[in-house]
Amino acid sequence: MPPKPADVDMDEEDANVDVAPKDLDDKSLRAFTGFFKTLSEDPHIIRFFDRKGYYSVHGAAATLIARQFYRTTAVVRGSESGLPYVNVNRAMFETILRELLLGGTAHVVELYEAAGTGWKLARSATPGKLSAFDEELYRSAEMAEVPVVAALTFACSEGQPQAGVGYVEPACCRLGACELLLDDSLSGLEAVLVQLGAREVVLNKDSLSLLDAGQRSRLNGLLESVGLMVTERPAGLFSAKHLEADLAKIIKGGAVEQHGDVLERRTASAALAAVVSYSEVMAEAAAASGGCSGGRYSLSLYNPGCYMRLDATAQRALNVLPTRQDANATFSLYGLLNRCRTAMGKRRLKSWLKQPLVDLAAIRERHDVVEALLADGELRGRLRDQQFRGLPDVERLTRKLQSRRISLAELHQLYRASARLPLVEEAVRCHEGQHAAKLVERYADPLAQHHDSEHLQRFEELLEAALDLERLPEEYLISPSYDSRLGELAEAKAALEEEIGGLAQSAADDLGLILDKSIKLEWHRAANTRTRCLRITQKEEKNVRGKLQAKYVIIETRKDGTKFTNRALRDAAERLNAASGQYLALQGELVEQVVSVASTFVEVWEAVGALLAEMDVLLAFAEAAAVAPVPYV
Repeated sequence: MPPKPADVDMDEEDANVDVAPKDLDDKSLRAFTGFFKTLSEDPHIIRFFDRKGYYSVHGAAATLIARQFYRTTAVVRGSESGLPYVNVNRAMFETILRELLLGGTAHVVELYEAAGTGWKLARSATPGKLSAFDEELYRSAEMAEVPVVAALTFACSEGQPQAGVGYVEPACCRLGACELLLDDSLSGLEAVLVQLGAREVVLNKDSLSLLDAGQRSRLNGLLESVGLMVTERPAGLFSAKHLEADLAKIIKGGAVEQHGDVLERRTASAALAAVVSYSEVMAEAAAASGGCSGGRYSLSLYNPGCYMRLDATAQRALNVLPTRQDANATFSLYGLLNRCRTAMGKRRLKSWLKQPLVDLAAIRERHDVVEALLADGELRGRLRDQQFRGLPDVERLTRKLQSRRISLAELHQLYRASARLPLVEEAVRCHEGQHAAKLVERYADPLAQHHDSEHLQRFEELLEAALDLERLPEEYLISPSYDSRLGELAEAKAALEEEIGGLAQSAADDLGLILDKSIKLEWHRAANTRTRCLRITQKEEKNVRGKLQAKYVIIETRKDGTKFTNRALRDAAERLNAASGQYLALQGELVEQVVSVASTFVEVWEAVGALLAEMDVLLAFAEAAAVAPVPYV
């Protein structure tokens, strides 16, 4: 009886397989050294070179990586050549990336890939621009913080120095800007940067001359105290000449004229123009423009007075956020209150702690929700332990959907999140406390609107029709029933697999062996292709060597056995490869179509993500109050 056909396609090459690092020979090292010397020398830039399965770091950066991450210089190679290097496997590469880009250091990471006989820059990232390495940064860790990049420029207003601040929060598609007069201590500017939680600031170096020596010194100390990476740029980047045209492409609805409160402030507009140009906002807008109407970003005039003023020193003194020196999580206010179930809730909690409200009405609204959740333990447990536990990071997935870099597996995560929304809505509507109407208005009604037949129910129908649900969760593929062409190719592949199984059984009978025991049908990989073949152990090969050499073609002999084929099997395998190639190509086309249609739901998912993040934080507050040894007042 033929064996069950394998479900693996011939082009399914695992790009994440580690390859044992190899030392560079003298010739390769000399050639590489010539190229490396053409690169600028900047201690803040860490350059990785993709060696197909592992990476290498060269020069002074190699020593830094060895000491900081390997705790020894014994891993450094090539010191005698004048260009030391260290090899890094994929797991360590991701660890180093997270430390350099998320750990509060001021580094630029560049990844180079081979291009002919040379190298080309493939990707780069800074603490404020992380999207190039999203997959590596968050493959094994949740997105704990939203990277915020700000721009800072200075001007004079009636003889007094003035700062313009612009910022972008890509994860929640938000742009903002403000102007503020500078006092001698720069406390207002520091409070704004702390409130925003910026990771990187683009500084107009040509405008620093407008500050006196004392202010420049205090500015340097301020930026260091806040822990920002400073990227200096000339005044040209801060030109607002094309700002309105750029905003028309990225603002929701393109209604730039509605934002005169920002545009009429010249210094704020200059900072906003710089941060739009420096960040990846325009590139993302261009990538998402096909099939998406208008931009996705909101723009507002930032009002620092809406939040309590906290400088970096006060924030540290009050232990608002965790530090590496904390003995345990409860050493900070964040650690005490962080009972969130989702990554987006944890990010929202950090944002709220950096921006404490001063508006009494807004504070009371939050308190009313927390009071209701604290009083109703059944509702709190139902939401936290059933619906929010295991909920995917909707905000991060929505951003990937917007840029159309989302996989079918990630689309399925959104599908699972969508399926939970009616359960969350139902739980909220079951509450009967004094704030029941407020909970329904604030959460249940919006969730019902987002999950109606015109919105996320249609999203679910799309995924149910497109995904091959029978293969989940092992594989995420487009269902053959979704497209007739795909169905025909799937049938052709299945028929070829059955034919190959029959040929394997015939070969086993011919050699007097038992299929799937002493002889196995396997894949052989060579030159980035995979093809069907047979394999026997060295012991069995000795017993059938004569017949094997007379009737079959030996592919390779290794310690684990001998791989071979015959004319009929090779012909069927080639036909399977061709059908598999066509199948995968069509799969790719259909995945693009599905993602394109799914991306029309981005705006709905943005609203849902914001709503769920807020609920998660308020549930965490209620839980913290419920388990506190002394009741909170």
